[in-house]
Amino acid sequence: MLACAYAPAADLQIGQATVPPGVVVSVPVMVAGASGAVAAQFDVTFNSAVVNLTDVTAGEGLTGHMVDQQELAPGHWRALVYSPTNAPITAGALVWLSFAIPPATPDGVVPLGLTNGIVARVAGQRVQPLAQADGALRVWSGGSFQSLSLTSDGQLQMQFQGVADRAYAFEVSTNLTDWVALTTNMMEGSPLNLVVTNTAIYPQQFYRARLVP
Repeated sequence: MLACAYAPAADLQIGQATVPPGVVVSVPVMVAGASGAVAAQFDVTFNSAVVNLTDVTAGEGLTGHMVDQQELAPGHWRALVYSPTNAPITAGALVWLSFAIPPATPDGVVPLGLTNGIVARVAGQRVQPLAQADGALRVWSGGSFQSLSLTSDGQLQMQFQGVADRAYAFEVSTNLTDWVALTTNMMEGSPLNLVVTNTAIYPQQFYRARLVP
């Protein structure tokens, strides 16, 4: 007997985003291949001790649809999309999930689980099979050094890319445990170019940038 592989009739997936602490970010829930669909429902789960879901809004894949949401439990929300006139859902963002990232949130990955997905045609006929894919928020406060060099007279010259209009503390260490502040600067340019003096007192240096809350 030959085994048959069936491609999903529709895909429902949560997007991903990399964000610093202290911001609100919108992550799409995308739908694709849902021919003839007029309604959808899904649950999203996340760690509510780390991030907060603040809003669920209609995406560009909807035309005249209603969007309802309900918190079933901390970190567990259900979203429902339907059309009073049976308007079709088109490919694109079904809804946008807005998450608030508290300023004290540590760097790391926050999984966004997608469960109990339903995509339905007129009269409640389900679009099947339906593939469901989780998403994630990557909280990252460090930015990135594009270049960094130490001159013979002890000047540190660096080019740094971070989040616009946020302050970064630049620090130095000889052992990756004890860090000493060099300077704090706003990310006003893109990238930020800095020259820091008096760094020659550290014979073996490690450098980092830390987002100031």
